[in-house]
Order: sequence, then structure tokens, then C-alpha cells
Amino acid sequence: MRNAIKLLLVSTVVGVIVFLVFWLPNTQEIVVLNPFLKKLFIPEQKTVSFIIGGDMMFARGVHARYENNLHESVEKLGDVFSQADMAIVNLEGAISATPIRPDPGSHFKFVFPPETVDVLVGLGIDAVSQDNNHANNGNVDVTQELLERQGISVLPHTVEGKKLKLTLIGIHTLWGVKDITGQIRDLTEDPDMRVIIFPHWGEEYKPIHNTQQEQLAHAWIDAGADMVVGAHPHVVQDAEIYRDKPIIYSLGNLVFDQDWSIETQRGILVMGEFTDEDLEISIMPIISKNYQPMLASSQWIPFSSWILDRK
Repeated sequence: MRNAIKLLLVSTVVGVIVFLVFWLPNTQEIVVLNPFLKKLFIPEQKTVSFIIGGDMMFARGVHARYENNLHESVEKLGDVFSQADMAIVNLEGAISATPIRPDPGSHFKFVFPPETVDVLVGLGIDAVSQDNNHANNGNVDVTQELLERQGISVLPHTVEGKKLKLTLIGIHTLWGVKDITGQIRDLTEDPDMRVIIFPHWGEEYKPIHNTQQEQLAHAWIDAGADMVVGAHPHVVQDAEIYRDKPIIYSLGNLVFDQDWSIETQRGILVMGEFTDEDLEISIMPIISKNYQPMLASSQWIPFSSWILDRK
């Protein structure tokens, strides 16, 4: 008898909820506002999010200026990288396992002090690209070991959000181009996988991309990539939409000692979120002073607005 009464009560409650949701006006709003009803009637949306930053270089002038506390070089960025499932930057050099003295000269051997890893961890970085022309300035294996010991991956790297996955692939194109179209096709056979290509490419200090960059980006998207975001030119370059997929040709510098021009002291962060059928992207401008990057806007700028402003 008691079981029959319980069953009757449960059936009545469910019936009332179904009636409210499907028959009464404005009830969808009630469902959205009530966490229990939302979970019961509205399927959880598939999402995976990311933030990508540009070139980070902790040698030369950066190391010399912040020798006593390397964390100061990024302290003005706050917790901006903690807002996504995956935070990635281009690490433009190698990390030493032992203490090194600053060498602020005009050389091009970028080897960073060991505390660089702690700086990246404190910033909330999940993965770095070492697919660049300075990663081999030191011991590549040591750099990767130091990073992975603290939970930071070297691209390629995959993260899982809410029922969607995201893989970032780094590629260095300055000394020849590896064909990654097969790798892209294999990954995108999974309908819940999204793919971003993070190339090191282009011409330094040029604000407009070149023909090779465009051809490569288009080929990767033709193979199934969902987005292309580039590094290396040390300035922010132009962007485009190709087959409804965004291409940002260069993010510019994030942490660097190139203070001899306004353009090399500017950069952007790209934040995005994939859903099952869409991609929302926003841009955060970066300004550097005394080799310290800081957010140049109080809010993220929609990609559509940013790309129009640059035309």
C-alpha cells in the first residue's frame, strides 16, 4: 500500500512538471532559472573552451630586469588564463635545469632560468608550443621534462571539456613544412573533436600575412581544422574567415624585450568556446611596458568587431 502511494505521488509530481513545461506559457524561463528543473529537462550543452597567447621569451632583457622575481614579468595579467579549459602560449626558447645569469645582449640564443616553469604554472598555462625556431637553443628534452613535471604539456595536447574535446597542434614552418593534413583528418573523424592549428610562421614585423601562410591555413581547414592561430612575426597580423573558420595570422608578442617599436609591444589573447554547432571567439588586446604585458581593455572584444576594426 505504501509503495503504491509513493508511486502515485511520484507520478503526480512528474505529471505536474511536464504539464508546466510543455503547456503553460513562460515555463521555459522557470525551468532555466531552477537548477533542478534545468538539469531534468534541458540537456547539458557540449562545450570546450580555450585561451591562446603569443610569444613568451624570458631571456635577455626580461631575465635581466626581473632577475630577482621573474613572476613580476606577468603579474599584471592576473588570472586571465584561468577562464578556459585549456590555456596555451608559444614558449619562444628553452628552459635551463640549473640557475643561469642574465645575458641582456643583442643575441638570439633564448635560454630561460628554471623559475620560468613556476611562472607559467602560476599564470595558469596548461600547454605550450615548442614548435618554433628557438626551442632548440637549449636542451629540448630537458625543457619538456621540466614542464611536464609541473603539469604543463608540450603540443600537441588534447583537453576534454563538457562532452567535447579539443586538440591543439603546433607546427614550425620556417625550415620546411611537415604535412599534417592526415593527422587533422584522423582527429576530426571523431564528431566530438575540435582541432586548432598553432603554426610558427610568416615574416617578422610584417602586419599582413604572406601567401604561404594563407595557403597553409586554407589547406589545414580544408582537411578539417576548426581554427588557425599563428605566432612568430612579433606583431599582430590580420585575420580572415575561410569556409566559416577563423584564421588569426599572428598574435604578436606576449612577453618579450622588443621595446623598440609600438607594434612589438602589442599583442592579443584569443579566447573561444566551441559548442556542438558553433564557435564563439573574443579578443583581448595586450600592451607591454617595461617588458610587462597588461590587459588593454576592461572587457573581451567580440571577434567580429575586432576584425572589422582592423580593416
